[in-house]
Amino acid sequence: MAPNHDVKDQLIIALDVPSVADAENIVSELGDSGRYYKIGHQLGFAGGLSFASELIKDGKKVFLDMKLLDIDNTVAKGVESIAKMGASMLTIHAYPKAMRAAVAAAKGSDLTLLGVTVLTSMDGDDLIDAGYAHSNPVDLVKIRAKHALDAQMGGVVCSAQEAAIVRQIVGPDMAIVTPGIRPVGADLGDQKRVMTPSQALCAGASHLVVGRPIVAAEDKRTAALDIIMDMTNISQSENVEIEESTNMPKGYWIARVDAHEGSAERYKDYVATAKPAFEEFGAKFLARGGEIDRAEGVSRARNVIIEFPSLEAAKACYYSAQYQKAAAIRQEIADGEIVLVEGAV
Repeated sequence: MAPNHDVKDQLIIALDVPSVADAENIVSELGDSGRYYKIGHQLGFAGGLSFASELIKDGKKVFLDMKLLDIDNTVAKGVESIAKMGASMLTIHAYPKAMRAAVAAAKGSDLTLLGVTVLTSMDGDDLIDAGYAHSNPVDLVKIRAKHALDAQMGGVVCSAQEAAIVRQIVGPDMAIVTPGIRPVGADLGDQKRVMTPSQALCAGASHLVVGRPIVAAEDKRTAALDIIMDMTNISQSENVEIEESTNMPKGYWIARVDAHEGSAERYKDYVATAKPAFEEFGAKFLARGGEIDRAEGVSRARNVIIEFPSLEAAKACYYSAQYQKAAAIRQEIADGEIVLVEGAV
């Protein structure tokens, strides 16, 4: 989902630091490049809740990442207190009873409640170790997103890799907040399901949570502005257009597919659904089926090469909500592989 307002309101900077003094220094250094801050357990238990109130008084937005889960009455009373603080967002583990209690308690306030689906540090093996019946994080994310929708929550927290699927479930209006955002080349740390900022927005995220790539940077303001630039493709610091370099390498999809028997009509649905995404991201078909000559290895019946203005555009197209709708159709009717590669300059 493309941003429809100032992206500085979509970038949530995670103040995952040990003291209020550290947080104050970060906020001061970031200046007007930071408008929205997340306070989680580490800072919250070190005086961060009082600091949150100060940020709100200073006109900043605050996302309290408390991940509440308890008996209904305890959750409700906690939500009532946080709503009185003036926080903008609060996380609840996406358990139906807890979410329903939270929604009732927040009624009449401006607090946006977010259901936490599956932590971005968890993969299938972690779910198995924790005793979940679903070993695929996506399956559990889909279930919990539907539960959040049914409970009338304001949004969900999920990995950016699931944002497109979640957007189809929750519709256009609910917030989708995605942690695990990493600029190209950044250290992944303990995150296992990540995307770049622009990929996450194209996939359907409404807000991006970025912590270490900003707060651990030597020049925090520049790090934040680089991420903002990736979100907008415009230099916010200089407010000038960046012209596309003629030397920028192209990006390519290389797709190899075997369609299932009797899938011709559904394949037409796939093509029609994918077309808007291809048009939006400047796709150019260099090879589209046609005769093949198997020189080596295992071949597929249909082979497609699609060129994009850049690898970033190729990735953004693939992870966009529109293409993911098409991908769901293709995956039902065909077997195959798609790789995204960068071309030579």
